[in-house]
Amino acid sequence: MNKEFEDEIWESFLKAAVIENSQNENRDYPSEQELKKIHIPEHYDLKIRRLIRYYNYQVKVKSVMKYCRKIASIMLLFMGFSFALLLQHNEVRAACKNVIIEIYDRYITLIHTSDLPQGKPFVEVEYIPEGFSIIDSSADGISNYIIYQNSSGDLIELNYDTQKYTSLIDNEHYSILHVKINNVEGTFFESQDNRFMNILIWDTTNNYFKLKSTLGMNEMIKIAENLK
Repeated sequence: MNKEFEDEIWESFLKAAVIENSQNENRDYPSEQELKKIHIPEHYDLKIRRLIRYYNYQVKVKSVMKYCRKIASIMLLFMGFSFALLLQHNEVRAACKNVIIEIYDRYITLIHTSDLPQGKPFVEVEYIPEGFSIIDSSADGISNYIIYQNSSGDLIELNYDTQKYTSLIDNEHYSILHVKINNVEGTFFESQDNRFMNILIWDTTNNYFKLKSTLGMNEMIKIAENLK
């Protein structure tokens, strides 16, 4: 009983101390009449108003986006179920297959696949146009390359491999020409876009070659014919 009484007394003292401390802190604050006399610059008021409008705008946008995501999810589910039902018909499956084939044929074409025996991994480049010098090279016996560059920033990239290799080249940006390189069939891909380099592809008994450059076809064929 005495303990409960003591606890109540201490609690009363604590409340009184908190109230007294709050009153002491409030004494230093200006009165309501004094606050009304304080003039806030107009540009501060405009900034606060803009901040409030921006916050309200953000809240509305988030709310709209939340509902839009829900609607989009429902629509995607509905479209998925509808598409699954449509795929039950042979005509729809055939139409989808034709679209996929058309896109593949338009943008990506399987150009060349070569299955080569293990041969001499290194080649000697006996002709390079004047002004070009080697800036990078690698020859590990499987995948090898040499890169040349001149002072104008033009590049010559020679890749040669001794194993099976498949090239995929974008049809949209190239026209295709069949050429001869030392009596070997080759394919020249002439770029229709300045962002892409010309490409020359051919293979011999031991190596598969891909030559890329901003040079023209005749100059690239001359480089190819002088590889040993």
